[in-house]
Amino acid sequence: MMTSGAGQRGRRRVVGILVALTLLLGGCVSPARPREPATEQRPLQGEYLASFHVPYAGPIRCYLTVESSESGIKANTRPGAALAMLEGVERLLGTLAAPVIFPRGMILTWNSTMPADGKVGEGTIGVGASSALRVKTRMHSPRAPVELVYKDGRVVALMTLEPGAPGTPAVSDYPALAARAAEAVRADLFDPALASSSQMSEYLSDLATVASKSRDDAEFLFGSYLAARRHLRIGTPLFYRLEGERESARLWEGREQEAEPFKVTADDGGIVTLRLDVLARVEEVDQAMQAALAASPKGLMIDLRTCVGPTLASARVASWLCSTPVEMGTYAGPAARDQVAPGAGVGLDLGRGFHAERLADGLKRDSLLRLRAQPEGGAYTGPVVLLTSRRTSSTAEALVAALRSAGRVEVAGERTAGRPFLSREIDIGHGWVLRLPTHDFWICNGSRVPATGWNPDHACGKDAAPEHARKRLRELLRLPLAAAPVRSEDPQRAH
Repeated sequence: MMTSGAGQRGRRRVVGILVALTLLLGGCVSPARPREPATEQRPLQGEYLASFHVPYAGPIRCYLTVESSESGIKANTRPGAALAMLEGVERLLGTLAAPVIFPRGMILTWNSTMPADGKVGEGTIGVGASSALRVKTRMHSPRAPVELVYKDGRVVALMTLEPGAPGTPAVSDYPALAARAAEAVRADLFDPALASSSQMSEYLSDLATVASKSRDDAEFLFGSYLAARRHLRIGTPLFYRLEGERESARLWEGREQEAEPFKVTADDGGIVTLRLDVLARVEEVDQAMQAALAASPKGLMIDLRTCVGPTLASARVASWLCSTPVEMGTYAGPAARDQVAPGAGVGLDLGRGFHAERLADGLKRDSLLRLRAQPEGGAYTGPVVLLTSRRTSSTAEALVAALRSAGRVEVAGERTAGRPFLSREIDIGHGWVLRLPTHDFWICNGSRVPATGWNPDHACGKDAAPEHARKRLRELLRLPLAAAPVRSEDPQRAH
């Protein structure tokens, strides 16, 4: 499509941050009252256009009303917007719960102290008041970008504020975005039958209504999420902005721009855990696997509980776990579904250095592609347990299915999502793209991942999965079953 792997990394950050900001649930927050636009004498008071910036992506914009509070300031998006989205909140949460979870129907709220006496202003942003469900903020100056801080201290986004006035027109042409998204679904969704189904028609109808009511990006994204949750069983098509990428990039100059895509820990028994949050770029996956192997594992846990893929770089995990080629399965576009069979399609060997994003971008409606992971020198051949949850989806779920079918790994945790599709970016105009599942997945024997998800070998809750996996690895290694303390929080990290 249109951008490099760096751009794709950044836009995934946009998606994650928007979900965190617009869809978190918590307690009540009183609304700020509209006031006159801010002046130099009254900083952060009145109507603002807030822009959320992440590296390599365009900003996401929404209107905020800001007023002073006893502790500093409080701000919120338009009252009533959440409850106006096709009554979607009530339908999902119930008519009694929705007004409590979304007080006054506000999608987004922000509370913060003001910087003073050399101290930064601190607060949280999200929906509701639960500290576990909100993102921390740091304000160095009323005129400097506000930092959005993840729980481990990393700055994951910057928020800028510019004065606005009540009645300002919509930030984007949301009805046009919804109409173009409907065209993309009908043309490129992985299953033509699903594209013409009643559930998809209802989703697109609700999306069009959401778009007609949206005044800013937060409202459109929130409403589109609700429409998908109400009607779709394939996951949520994702909208995000490209326009303004340079504007956001300038704000990030001199800052750390990338969250670590993986983490390695080890215990004193030689069991190493590799947590993979995203499988986006071949070089990132190689770095992650090299870091895990550098810890000299006797047994290896690979944590995919929050991993959604989303690119074909996932095949590189198999390259580091096998001494012979591994059949990774087949991806078929909507026009090639009827042709899927063992051995059918174009075979492609995936070795070191292949460009995962470019390969996916080259797929067409009639593409039928069989993938084979080529082994890497020094591949790990010891016991491996994969950790999964209902969030394990996209190419991460396909990886689980391929390695389990090959008999190379055991799986502990919850069933996977049942959505092993390959998604691609589609330009829908006005500076926006839609990430849509365009290619379905078949295991190398011609079977499919069940719609209910891949069943683990060791079923347990997602929080209990690490201990179950550790116990199983110690059994395989004939080690004492008592848990060993963690030796290192981060023996290796990507740079």
